[in-house]
Amino acid sequence: MEPRHLPRGRTALGSVDGDVTSDGPATIYPATGDRIEVSGSLELEGDLTVEGGLSCDALTVRRGDLRVQGPLLVRHALVVRKGRAEIEAGLTAERVEVARLLRCGGEAEAREFDVGGEFRAERSVKAEVVGVGGRLDVLGTLTARRATAGGALRAARVEAEEVEAGGSIEAGQGTVQGKIDVGGFFESSGAVAFGRLRVGGRAVLGPGSRGGDIAVGGQLRSGGPVEFGDVEVGGLVELGPGAKGRSIEVGGRVSAEGALELTGRLESGGSARITGDLSALEIEVGGSFLAGSAVLTGEAEVGGRIETARGLKASRIRVPNRGFVRGPIVGEEVVIGKDSECGPVWARHLLVRPRAKVGAVHAERVEVESGAEVESAEYTGSCRVAPDARCRTAPQSVASLAPPPL
Repeated sequence: MEPRHLPRGRTALGSVDGDVTSDGPATIYPATGDRIEVSGSLELEGDLTVEGGLSCDALTVRRGDLRVQGPLLVRHALVVRKGRAEIEAGLTAERVEVARLLRCGGEAEAREFDVGGEFRAERSVKAEVVGVGGRLDVLGTLTARRATAGGALRAARVEAEEVEAGGSIEAGQGTVQGKIDVGGFFESSGAVAFGRLRVGGRAVLGPGSRGGDIAVGGQLRSGGPVEFGDVEVGGLVELGPGAKGRSIEVGGRVSAEGALELTGRLESGGSARITGDLSALEIEVGGSFLAGSAVLTGEAEVGGRIETARGLKASRIRVPNRGFVRGPIVGEEVVIGKDSECGPVWARHLLVRPRAKVGAVHAERVEVESGAEVESAEYTGSCRVAPDARCRTAPQSVASLAPPPL
């Protein structure tokens, strides 16, 4: 059967049994009703405008743009090789390939979307694979096994196995079972669940977000409760109240409003500030450490000041030379560095290095080296004080120590 050839200008079409072709710009409209039915394919060399809905087997526009003023159903492939496709209502196809812009005013569904430039969906998108060379903008829900954008990706909700963007990702909420990979920045205004998150620049997690490991080159922020695995950040970490995770490693500083719960290690090249209570395996902080309280099962090593409202407890605590501690410290093994100042200490074994000043001491074994000063000392095992060290109140051997604050 010979294909039906469209003349230039406007042509009325009803139901067409077979294929349709056109050499130049063409406009078609339904002869009756609001939809054109074509059993075969449409192949056009120039622009095509459809003044209504269209159903066909396949649709190819080789050198022009496509505009459909109603719903578009393509049973196999929709291809716009060099131009744009604007669908005012819904779009359904097996495969969609558009060179420049794809805009859809209704629901968009296909097994695969391949857009070279920009894809704008005013409602939801559902596909196996969505690939966009530039910007992907979905005002509804983006549902896909894999979604990628060379530039920016934005969706009100994301339900996917894997999402990737070279520039940025902005998501209202959703679930990404696998990884989120972003070259620039990532931001969620609501709760997002994810397997892994990798961001080259800045990441902002909405309240209620939860996921696995996080790697961020610049900054990580959260506005409320979040849960995570291992976090590695090059710059700074700022967490809202109710943050929980496995570990945090940050090159700069870390801060948390409220409590911070970690099952592993907190490591900061700069300072660490937790306004509430910290629980973790151990901490290593290059600068100052401030917290409401800190309870650790391992070691605490801090390069700068240590300030707590209710105390620091760890199995091993090392105060650096010329360090400063405000608030009680409780540990198994505690070392107070040279020329340091420290408040009250509870320890199994306490070593006070030369010229350090310490408040009240409660320990099993106490060693006070040359030039150091201790306000008072009670001990249950042994106490050795250097001849030129000073204890303002004579050390006392006791049967049991005063209870620690933590």
